[in-house]
Amino acid sequence: VPCRGLFRAWPGEGARIHPWLACALDTLGDWPTPWMQATMGSEEYDRDVLQVRATYYGMITKVDDAVGRLIAHLKETGAYDNTLIVFTSDHGDLLGEHWLFGKRGYFDEGYQIPLIIRDPSADADGQRGQNLATFTHSVHVTPSIHARLGLNFPLPCLG
Repeated sequence: VPCRGLFRAWPGEGARIHPWLACALDTLGDWPTPWMQATMGSEEYDRDVLQVRATYYGMITKVDDAVGRLIAHLKETGAYDNTLIVFTSDHGDLLGEHWLFGKRGYFDEGYQIPLIIRDPSADADGQRGQNLATFTHSVHVTPSIHARLGLNFPLPCLG
């Protein structure tokens, strides 16, 4: 009997959405880890997924605390008003959504990543406080930072 706690459907139902997803969820394949294969559809699986999520969010809390301490230090030393701050990550995490973990798959949870920019210059006043929901690509972050700082972009980074 499929578990009914965290998940709405058994992986087989999700596998019918797309051939790639069917392959990723195949318990004979190499992707679901042994603990997932052994417990899929059970309350134990729900418990394990909740633990993975709690640990992940605990790590996010630790990063949030460290960023807060860094910003407090910048303010205490007077450097905050002269510091360009860029906060991002390399990918999102599915955390068990769609029966997947990590960045695997084509679902929004794996591709929606934070990008927070605090530019203290007056040039940024017109964009300050915006929350953009448009599609962007991380390849633009480094050249944009270089341009903002008046630096040449290293050609090997173009790729």
